[in-house]
This record gives sequence, C-alpha cells and structure tokens, in this order.
Amino acid sequence: MYKDTIKEGDAYYKLKKCIVINILDFELINETKRYHTKFKIKEVEEGFELLDDLEINYIELSKFNSEKNIESMTDLEEWITFLKDAGKKEKEEKIKKIVENKQQEIQKGIKEEKYMIVKRLLIKGQDIDTIIDITQLTKEEVEKIVKEIKK
Repeated sequence: MYKDTIKEGDAYYKLKKCIVINILDFELINETKRYHTKFKIKEVEEGFELLDDLEINYIELSKFNSEKNIESMTDLEEWITFLKDAGKKEKEEKIKKIVENKQQEIQKGIKEEKYMIVKRLLIKGQDIDTIIDITQLTKEEVEKIVKEIKK
C-alpha cells in the first residue's frame, strides 16, 4: 500500500502519507497497558523521525475499559466503546447516547460549513435568493448570518 504511492525511479518525497490502523480483539503489545499505541520510524539513539508519512496504530480492545462516563470520553474513546460494546444488550443505552452525540456533532459541522458557504457567497456578491437556493437554508437563517457578518 505505502510503496504503491510512487513509481520506480520516483523520489521518496513523493510518497503519500500512510496511516495504518489495526483494531484488535486481543492483546498484542505486551510492553504496555495502554490500549492505543502509535509507531513511527525513528532513529534509534537520538529518536528523531526518519519519515513523517508512515504511522502504524494498534488499538487493543481488550485493554480498553469502556466503563468510563461518556461525558469525559475523548472522541477516540467513544468510537472504541462503540466498536467494543455495540450489540451488547446491557450497553444499549450507552451506545445510543454515543450515537446521538456523534449525530449532533455532524449536524453542528454541517451548520458551520453552511455558514462558511453563505459567508463566501456574500463576499462574492451573490444575492440572498441564490444563496437560499444553493444552501437550502431559510431566508431567516441567511439574514441572521448576514447580520452576524456585519457586526
């Protein structure tokens, strides 16, 4: 996969970044208790990276404790909890809450992107009716953005 990003004779700097994520349902890395380990190619004595474009991640589900409170979980912890516990009857409520949180985050991202699109269209001189047609926002939503931009 990594080597396929360049052709024979090409310079190494043309290699595309490659991030490998291994999700394991067993323990593989015995040297640590951490559930997420990330590896890169580094110089042995001084520790500097040889390449920034190759990264190998291991997520060991068996090391992860999904009993943590959802409100204090990172995004990664929420996804690992979903992977580890989805389908388990006793974890149904927790999984439902995680899914709802992710759906809210997606909606927030869509709203922010539409805001940026409206802003760019206004800067380009587009009229309100065209902006409404393009973004599918209501006239009130577009006018609210116009007021915020003028502040």
